[in-house]
Amino acid sequence: LIDFALALQSRFKYLGDAEDLEHAIRLLSCAVDSDPNLDESSCKLDYLNNLAAALRSRFRRLGDSKDLENAVRVSRQIVRLAPDSSPGKPKYLSTFALTLKTRFEHLRDIGDLEQAIQLSMHAFQLIDDGCPDEPGYLNNFALALRARFEQLGSLEDLNHAIEALSRAVELTPDASPLKPGFLQNFSTALTTRFKRVINMEDLDSAIQASRHAVRL
Repeated sequence: LIDFALALQSRFKYLGDAEDLEHAIRLLSCAVDSDPNLDESSCKLDYLNNLAAALRSRFRRLGDSKDLENAVRVSRQIVRLAPDSSPGKPKYLSTFALTLKTRFEHLRDIGDLEQAIQLSMHAFQLIDDGCPDEPGYLNNFALALRARFEQLGSLEDLNHAIEALSRAVELTPDASPLKPGFLQNFSTALTTRFKRVINMEDLDSAIQASRHAVRL
């Protein structure tokens, strides 16, 4: 049941068929409801995490704020239940951070963005060196920092975002399907800083990153 739901989520990401997403949400909801005993040792936390991600995706697709609020509620529950020793905790924190960033984009409450950044930092504290998910966490952290820069104008946030994206690009092999997106985000952040401080090195690096992304 869960494997089928995950396969449907993956197909939705590639093909964009809303029917796949609807079916995945129904399957994940059934898996969660089938076991009322929710505790930190259960794989049910993974089911809930996937459900939160699917609800966020449906909100982005259809714009129903109930989906977004349910995604926030589910992610908050997961993070509260999972101890820091849980191997899935960084993933849960990252999902919650992405969901709060999405709500910030919808409601413009800076508190959501601040919490998203704190959750991302917590996730970094829990991962081991060489964690395969680290580039993705770095990318999401950088996007939240850049959003705060755009909101508050602190160059320090933009600098940290660029550092995180540079590291994400460095850690990701060219064969990864995620590499072009990381490179493009890196290029955008560098271009944003160039407009702020007029440093030609930033503009040159931004062009190089974009060219690299196109080649991939």
